[in-house]
Amino acid sequence: MGERNLFRLREWTFCVKCALPSPGKGSGKSLSLIWAAVTALAIDDDSVVSSVGTTGPEGSQMVSKAIARFARLSPRKARVVVDLVRGRQAGEALQLLEFTAKSGAPVLKKIIESAVANARTQAPGVDLDTLFVETAFVDKAPNKHMRRWRPRAMGRATRIQKGMSHITVELGVRD
Repeated sequence: MGERNLFRLREWTFCVKCALPSPGKGSGKSLSLIWAAVTALAIDDDSVVSSVGTTGPEGSQMVSKAIARFARLSPRKARVVVDLVRGRQAGEALQLLEFTAKSGAPVLKKIIESAVANARTQAPGVDLDTLFVETAFVDKAPNKHMRRWRPRAMGRATRIQKGMSHITVELGVRD
């Protein structure tokens, strides 16, 4: 088995390649929580700051943010659409989503429109043509109330899990 480059950061030990404490072993922490912990703790350690903790593309600043919580859409389907618009101009992303035949396109279009409206409200002097999708990601939402049961053979039943997502979009201004 090959060597793994590990570095110790306070109480966590992380693999440099995958940023997980123990990949595939059910550590109880999601990747986003672990990455947030690494980013937060890395600011104290000068040797790690260069590789962790960037806030976005160079020459940009976050202007507004919009979040859709408990969207009735599976995270896998939502990530396909989010990957289409990440890094694009806000107007171009809205036009692209208008003609995208995916189930997550209307939901994401509404989120981007909300983020543009938030940018207008929070920074009235911002040029709307310079807005772009700086950060966009999808997290799995709890689906406690969206579970269904399907009858199976020999009196058994299996659970059908309906997907739910938290979708976050941050708009930035390109200088």
